[in-house]
Amino acid sequence: MKYVFIVNPCSGNKIPDKIEERISEVCRGAGVDYQIYFAADRDSVCGYADRVLSECGDEACRFYACGGDGTFSNMVKCVYGHDNVEVGFIPYGTGNDFVRTFAAVDDFRDIESQLYGSSIPIDIAKVNDRICANMTNIGFDCAVVSAVDKLRKSPFIGNFLGYTIGVVLTLFRRPTCRLYVSCDGEPEDEQRVLLAAVGNGCYYGGGYKPCCLARPDDGRLDIVTVPVVSRARFISMVGKYKRGTYLDTKLGRERIKYRKASLVHILSDTPIDVCIDGDIERMSDVRMSVLHNGVRFILPRGVSYEPTDAQFVAVHGGAVFNVLSE
Repeated sequence: MKYVFIVNPCSGNKIPDKIEERISEVCRGAGVDYQIYFAADRDSVCGYADRVLSECGDEACRFYACGGDGTFSNMVKCVYGHDNVEVGFIPYGTGNDFVRTFAAVDDFRDIESQLYGSSIPIDIAKVNDRICANMTNIGFDCAVVSAVDKLRKSPFIGNFLGYTIGVVLTLFRRPTCRLYVSCDGEPEDEQRVLLAAVGNGCYYGGGYKPCCLARPDDGRLDIVTVPVVSRARFISMVGKYKRGTYLDTKLGRERIKYRKASLVHILSDTPIDVCIDGDIERMSDVRMSVLHNGVRFILPRGVSYEPTDAQFVAVHGGAVFNVLSE
């Protein structure tokens, strides 16, 4: 098996200076065939991956993204469709949110554990012509990402603090948009929303958990839409929204719409900002679908992912919430 490490030296959470030395030390100790590639830009990754895959032929390959959610998503796009490839994520980005669905971020930073980890099949999403591994956001959250991109340039503001400040600044503007949302071909519902999130994973924003019931192996996306609410109500819900417990509240069940679907179509009357795994594009027609078991994802040694069968999803009053089976 060949082990390939794609390093993004410009990731939001600075890549350790000795990452190359550490990867080499572990791989040489294990006696494995490995390569390290420092990506000059996003576009260069696919060209490099194509060359490696051509050399590999049918040989098994592992590709590890060393960077953030955007680095991982871009690498997955480059290797998707090759049955002999497994993908891993060594998180050094701004949010590192995709891995949070499985375990703590630090569990994925141990190179030796990554090398000796095992892989599981997981879903990925297609957003128009793009691959999305984790989350797509519209509205308030997208505006927060834009604010955070500016704040992160300050050496005095960390990743989580930057996101929190971004939330506060965006709250004063309170951007909203009118969306037409259709799930699995059902008739569109028209809503003026504060935000919409469509997740394959649970987290974004460095630990916020909007898609609290998401499972990246169930063949479905989780769709959350939050209507326009007063600032006071929004502030009262932020803590629960971050922890992913908002559906346990009466306000959350009544006002926040939570659905699961394999196909999602979102329309807007005018082009709006859409954030796909941290990258912002402007569009008015967003079509999302699940690529079920699209890739094999590497879990570091000691990390397991076993969603409980004791929970199932019920629909009540326009919201989805957890019900424990007997």
